[in-house]
Amino acid sequence: MIGELPVRLIRPLHQERERARLEAEAARLERGLANLRAQRAMDPAGFGPGEYEAARDRIRQQQAATTAALERVAVVELTPRQEDYELVVVSLVEEWELLTDAEKNGLLRQLLRRVVLVREGRRFRVELHPMWEADPWA
Repeated sequence: MIGELPVRLIRPLHQERERARLEAEAARLERGLANLRAQRAMDPAGFGPGEYEAARDRIRQQQAATTAALERVAVVELTPRQEDYELVVVSLVEEWELLTDAEKNGLLRQLLRRVVLVREGRRFRVELHPMWEADPWA
């Protein structure tokens, strides 16, 4: 039945796990860098020539790689695919005659970014901008 459809489309679970893993890694690296700085402040003689700088640079390289990976995951999360909407499209087509206006509206809002009326002389053309395509007005 249509009432059982999710209101919001859910990101794949592996993307959520990867993002959580990368966020945990970023926090771990930040703590590591803070600990390294604190250790150097407390015992500057405890580091040999260049040891502190090498450790600091290694952590910063790991931070840069983790930040880049987080950005890639964010782009993947923000870029919907047509396949992500198949359940909604199929349900909409199958149940159209049985749906209330509010249900149709809710499902169409999940599928369409915008509906545009384009004037062509004395006539109008309707353009539909689906969620999975790039926003032509962005």
